[in-house]
Amino acid sequence: MHGRQECAHEFTRLFMDSLLRSSVNGKGKLDKYEEATTLPHRIFGGWTRSRVTCMNCRHNSDTYESFLDMPLEIKVGFTIT
Repeated sequence: MHGRQECAHEFTRLFMDSLLRSSVNGKGKLDKYEEATTLPHRIFGGWTRSRVTCMNCRHNSDTYESFLDMPLEIKVGFTIT
């Protein structure tokens, strides 16, 4: 539907996927760490860190994951009078 938020998000995802495919053309299948070093990831991407802390020994376990887009929940409220 024209003007809906999902249309812009879908366009951005398709655009990023096309950039990624063109940057790895001829290189075969890349693992997630090789993919994160491609030009689209270096320009538009980032990393998220998830941390789990053991309650007994206080040891931290970190997991990193690359992303090209990050969904954000935005709550918009307005009143029409």
